Amino acid sequence: MKDLPVRTDYNIASYIGFERLYHRFKGFKHMVEKKIELKRRRARAKKLTKLKTKLGGVKDGRDRDEILKKIHRISPWWTEAGK
Repeated sequence: MKDLPVRTDYNIASYIGFERLYHRFKGFKHMVEKKIELKRRRARAKKLTKLKTKLGGVKDGRDRDEILKKIHRISPWWTEAGK
């Protein structure tokens, strides 16, 4: 049986290092997507709290309807606590 040629510029340790790096950066891509989604969620929540405080201080029915439309655009299933 012939001996297989051995490459000197390539060994199993460098391959394992490559695998580790590949999977680390592959996971990093998913983390970026997760961070973007979390940022969107937090912005939505912040906007909702701002609109809810505005809604509490509004007396006019027309302004109230405008604010409710904005709230329902962000969160369609939201309902007022008293209703």
